Amino acid sequence: MKDKIKISIIIPCYNCEKYIKRCIQSIYNQNYNDYEIIFVDNNSTDDSLKIAKSIKSNKFKIYECKRKGVSNARNYGLKQAKYEYCMFIDSDDFLENNCLATLNSIIKSNNNIDIIYFNYYSILNNKKIKSTDISKPKKITKDEIQTKFIPKLLKTEFWGSVWRMLIKKSVINMNHIYFDSEVSVAEDLLFNLNILKHVCNIQLVEKPLYNYYVNSSSTLNTYKKENLKNNIVLHSKISNLIKEHYNIDVIKKAYAYNKIVMYTSSISNAVRSGQRDIAITEIKILSDTLLKDNIDISNLNLKLLIRLTLYLLKKKQYFLLYVMYTIKEKIRIRNLARE
Repeated sequence: MKDKIKISIIIPCYNCEKYIKRCIQSIYNQNYNDYEIIFVDNNSTDDSLKIAKSIKSNKFKIYECKRKGVSNARNYGLKQAKYEYCMFIDSDDFLENNCLATLNSIIKSNNNIDIIYFNYYSILNNKKIKSTDISKPKKITKDEIQTKFIPKLLKTEFWGSVWRMLIKKSVINMNHIYFDSEVSVAEDLLFNLNILKHVCNIQLVEKPLYNYYVNSSSTLNTYKKENLKNNIVLHSKISNLIKEHYNIDVIKKAYAYNKIVMYTSSISNAVRSGQRDIAITEIKILSDTLLKDNIDISNLNLKLLIRLTLYLLKKKQYFLLYVMYTIKEKIRIRNLARE
């Protein structure tokens, strides 16, 4: 076998003092040594940076990024990365023990692979649930990236998560790919759409190599004030990308689905504010935005709740939507608490 590939592992961190050691230890536990760890603290106010500085290893490099936001932290890490492949780990997540060796084996068997996407485990309340969106190993060619892969990327929630990817660094460097710091929702999806313009071959790996930690306490009642505004900015950028680089029917249809699902999810976020006036104001803005976009839903496979939501938005039934989504959120919280 040829020499092992070298991997830069980038870990952006904001206030993850409880999980840092588990994350780092999962890398040290690998039966593979050709890597560097680039830890980027992003203005943590807890002991995250202190804990990181207590870790002594010539493979572990610590940086501080003063520009707020995970996109800025990841971009900072990319600038420091010196190896031929890179991957990202969120600081509250961790790798499977054989992750790096498996990725090396795949690359050495397929030298022309630009990106590997792999399955993962979701960890919720100590339960380990395997993702199923990659059902078997498969190589995706350049033509299939547009006709098959990107439509699936747009319609599946975690397909575009960068923590489930190994990326050839030269693709990033040669094409000046970066995370857009103006976007703070679904920034991974935008990154994927930007880099896939330049990718020739993708390898899908059925084996789960990553553990995604679902922090149920933080997802139960969190209201994100800028969610709707960020959604609007995101979709303005994606719309321009698709017009310029992905202007085929199968992608436009998948994107219409993506936009509707993401916008209607903003209603759920709005009701988490706990304030009716704020929620209804955001629902009105969402209604105006969707009506202006004039999305054709006739050929989209939408759930009944989303179709009903679109109908009520069109009819400007804002209070009814507020009540409906408040009930939906209460049911969601109750179900999460039971898991």
